This record gives sequence, structure tokens and C-alpha cells, in this order.
Amino acid sequence: LKELHADHNALIMLTEKLSDLVELRVLNLSYNDLSFIPFGVGLLPLESFDVSGNEHIRVPLMVAEGGTIAIMSYLQTLGQQHQIVDAHLEKYSFGFDIFDLPDDEEE
Repeated sequence: LKELHADHNALIMLTEKLSDLVELRVLNLSYNDLSFIPFGVGLLPLESFDVSGNEHIRVPLMVAEGGTIAIMSYLQTLGQQHQIVDAHLEKYSFGFDIFDLPDDEEE
């Protein structure tokens, strides 16, 4: 998928899986009800990114005032930081998933 036009859809949230669309070049999310853009979007090779008209997006005011380019840069920075943290945490993995732990049995 190279282009995703999801404008004017009353979207309130996006999945983090959006960042799996590594071939995406155009992302139009304008005029929805989004309050958060997954930072993984900042790691996509987008040529066009539009989030205008989303009145509730939570980014620092200074970033929002900088427009779309500033928002993309902000998301890229967050995405890179997240990757660094994930890589660091993987070093301390105990080889099991917390959801695989057995339930305590009543005696």
C-alpha cells in the first residue's frame, strides 16, 4: 500500500500497526477526531502527511504550531527513542511472556 486516504472518517484512534505499512508514501488523516498519532508513523518514508483538522491531537504546542513537518519530525524522534528503549529492554528479557505465567491456584 503506497497511499492511504482516511480523511473525513470520524476516526478517533489509529492502530500502532500502521507503522507496518513500510511502503506507504501518502497518508491523509485530515478532518477526523484523532487525539493521538502513533509515533511509528514518524518512521515511515512518507512524502505527504496530512493531519489538519484534527482538533484534539496531543503534541506540544510548539510542535503543533510548526505544522505537518514539525509533527513528522516529532513523531520520528519519538519513534527512534521507542526503538532504543525496546532494544534495551530486550536485553533484560527473561525468556517468557508475562501472559504465559500460570495462575495461582487456591489451596
